[in-house]
Amino acid sequence: MLEYYLSQKGFTPISIEETEKKEVYSVYTKDKDSIQLYYGNVYDRPTVRSILEPRGFSLDDFESFVYNLKMTEEAFDTIIDDCLNVPTEEVKRAAKEWEQNKNTES
Repeated sequence: MLEYYLSQKGFTPISIEETEKKEVYSVYTKDKDSIQLYYGNVYDRPTVRSILEPRGFSLDDFESFVYNLKMTEEAFDTIIDDCLNVPTEEVKRAAKEWEQNKNTES
């Protein structure tokens, strides 16, 4: 949900990377700002607040966004299903394709 919220606020996924410990994370950017979000992590409210507030977003706005999205159950279910059903290897492949396409277009 946080990734979807950030994308609605103008952040773009630019890469999917892996740490030495095999933790997979995505990098989102907007202008010169970047955010790393780890897959499989459940972020608590203070962590979400620490991600959002320095970028001018409030936790209340995020929670309101999620609440309103839940009101349209079909959209909410689609987003959750997409997040849960994408295997890591497929995500990595998609990221490589995106990177190659970006380099080809430049």
